[in-house]
Amino acid sequence: DASRQRSDEIPLDGRMTVIVLRVVSYDGYGQSAATLSDDIFGTKGDAVNLASQYRACSGGKAQFFAARGEKIEGGVLTIRVPHMIKNWKTLAINVYVVKAAEAIVGPMSQWTLHMVVLPPTVAIGGFAAVAQNGGPRSTFRDKFVSMILVQMHEIGHNLGMSHSGQITDKEE
Repeated sequence: DASRQRSDEIPLDGRMTVIVLRVVSYDGYGQSAATLSDDIFGTKGDAVNLASQYRACSGGKAQFFAARGEKIEGGVLTIRVPHMIKNWKTLAINVYVVKAAEAIVGPMSQWTLHMVVLPPTVAIGGFAAVAQNGGPRSTFRDKFVSMILVQMHEIGHNLGMSHSGQITDKEE
């Protein structure tokens, strides 16, 4: 089945590259690229971030690194959407943002994980964030991406982990 095959592509340990897609729209924008980079990768000295905590929890086996490339600042690529998107469905925003990102930096498959950060005006069905279980993409409401608990939770889904009481192929 396709979801199982996709899940096998995301490693549970090793070197993983992460691109953060910071969405700026006519509705507004959230945190700066520098703040996101620090909160996720610790680039400005934030000692408690996604990279440091997965490294600590895995005994150094899971290592997250910021995407590099032209127009990418500390792992963050800013995507400007020339529309008001607060009433768009999360899937529609993701499709638009990924296509826009690929037009700038090429295929998203060059990075292990893709974190989409939406402006504070966009709701995700009342959730702080959502993620593909066993897939590369997670989507966060602005301020929640800076909360280590939310980062760890959603990336855990990307790595194939489910909620308590639910078992996936990776957890068997």
